Amino acid sequence: MAATPMYVELVHGGSFTENQAKINRETVSEGAYPHLYGDEIPSEIRIDQRSVLIRADSVESTALGGTDVNTARSVDGNPKLPKIRTGINTFGFKLKYPPIAIFRDSNGKLYKINGKTRYTILVDEWNYEWIIVDIYEANEGYLKDDIDYALHIFGQSANIEDDPSGDTSIEDLFHGCNIAIHRGWIDKDDNDVPEWDSIETHLIKVCRNNKLTPVTMSGLIARVIGQYDEIVTGKRYWESVGKVQEFITSGGYMNFKKITPQKDENENVIRKGIKYLVFETSEYRRAFPAATTWASKNPDYEVRIVYYRQYMKAYDTATNWTETLDRNVLHWENSISQVGDVYFSSKAKRQTKRCYIYGAVPSLKSMHDLGKLVFLDEDSNWSQKN
Repeated sequence: MAATPMYVELVHGGSFTENQAKINRETVSEGAYPHLYGDEIPSEIRIDQRSVLIRADSVESTALGGTDVNTARSVDGNPKLPKIRTGINTFGFKLKYPPIAIFRDSNGKLYKINGKTRYTILVDEWNYEWIIVDIYEANEGYLKDDIDYALHIFGQSANIEDDPSGDTSIEDLFHGCNIAIHRGWIDKDDNDVPEWDSIETHLIKVCRNNKLTPVTMSGLIARVIGQYDEIVTGKRYWESVGKVQEFITSGGYMNFKKITPQKDENENVIRKGIKYLVFETSEYRRAFPAATTWASKNPDYEVRIVYYRQYMKAYDTATNWTETLDRNVLHWENSISQVGDVYFSSKAKRQTKRCYIYGAVPSLKSMHDLGKLVFLDEDSNWSQKN
C-alpha cells in the first residue's frame, strides 16, 4: 500500500483538496504548537476551525496605501521568501506544518494573521483558488482594541517559532513596539514617553519562552524610547498612512489635498485633477501597480506618489535614507521601461507623466526641515523648497 503523500506539488491555478486538508489536520499535533492551539493563545482569541478549505478570494485585501492585519514584520514581506519559495518549488508544499492562520471578525470578514509568505506564494504566484487555513475568532467579552492587541501578539509570536515562516528579527520586534505605543498598548509616563517596564512586558508577551538576553532586551527598549523622543533623536516616526496624509494637507507649504478635475460647459476637461497616494517605502513593489491602476480608472487625474519611511534604524545614516528612496525611484522607472518594451515600439511616445513619484516626508532632522515635504526633481534628486 502506497504511503500517503505528505506534500503537494503545486500547479498554476490549482486548489487543495478536502483530503489534503484532512491530512494536514491529522498530521499537525496541537500539543506541538501551544501558541497556535493551546494555552499560549492570547485569551482574547480562540481557534475555531482547524485545517479547513476556503476560497482564497474570500480573504480581505488591504486598503490602498494601507497595512495588513498581520503587522509582524518591519520590511516588505518575509526576507526568507526566496528561500521558502525555492523549498516549495523543489520539494513541494509540505502538509506537516500548521496552515495559514485566518481571523474571522464579527462581520464574517476574513483576514490573514499569520502565514502571509505562504499566502503570497500560493495565491499571488501560483493563483491557488482553494487553500488550507486555520480560522480564529474573538472570544466574547473583549473590546475590539483588546482583540487587535491579541492579534498583534499572535502574529509576532507565531513568527518566532514556526519553521515555514522564518525568524522574527530585532527589527520586527522594534517595529511591533512602535505600533503598540501608538495604539496605546504600551503605557507612557507623565512626560508622554513610553515606559520601560511596559515595553518590557510587551516584549515578554511576544517572545514567551524565546527569551531575549538581558543585554538584547535592554538595548532594544532603550532604542524604542530613544527613537520615540524625536526632540532628542532628530528622527521622526511615521505611524501610518493617515498621519502622513494629515501632515501633507496641514496648510501653507503642505496643502497637498485632492483636487477634482475642472470641465467646461461641454464636459470637456480643461484642467486635470490631482490625487495624492501615500505608500511606505517598503511598499515600492506594490506602489507601481496600485497607483497606475488607480490612474487608469481615473483618466481625468494626475496621480502623485508620496513616500514615507515609518522609522529610521538607530544606526541609519542620511545616505541610507536617500538610498532607500532612490531604490524606489529605480524600481518605478524600471517598471515603466518593462511595460513600454512589451507594449510599445521604441519610437512610440509612451510616457504621459500622469502618474509619478512626487516626493517624500522627512525623517531626519539632520537632513531636512521636519515640517516640509522633500521633493523629487527632474534630475532624480531629493530636496526641499525654500
